[in-house]
Amino acid sequence: LPFNAARTCIAGPLSIVPPPLPLSPAPCMGVYLLAMLKGWTAYGYDLAQRLEEAGLGEYNKGTIYRTLRQMEAMGLVSSMWDTSLGGPARRMYSLTTAGNLCLKGWRGLPFYNDHKSAFN
Repeated sequence: LPFNAARTCIAGPLSIVPPPLPLSPAPCMGVYLLAMLKGWTAYGYDLAQRLEEAGLGEYNKGTIYRTLRQMEAMGLVSSMWDTSLGGPARRMYSLTTAGNLCLKGWRGLPFYNDHKSAFN
């Protein structure tokens, strides 16, 4: 599946080239979020808790939500409003096909392998 090179991953015949993820205080946060959404749909608050519990840093929740929105604009994640619980609607995030391809490209890099156990 080819994607716009400036915004998302390019799946070439031999490789997958990861795109630049949204800028954030921690350059790896976008990859961490993609990895945590693999096989799981989550609220931004849940992702913030998992980042902290995994020892990947304590991030400002506003920064996490901005990064998720940027990743959604890039087509790496999708979101929907969950109104099933009492109280206000909450946005649930999930990994898209493009996000999964992008994550596959990042999996071969040393920093990902150094933190792999945090994503399981």
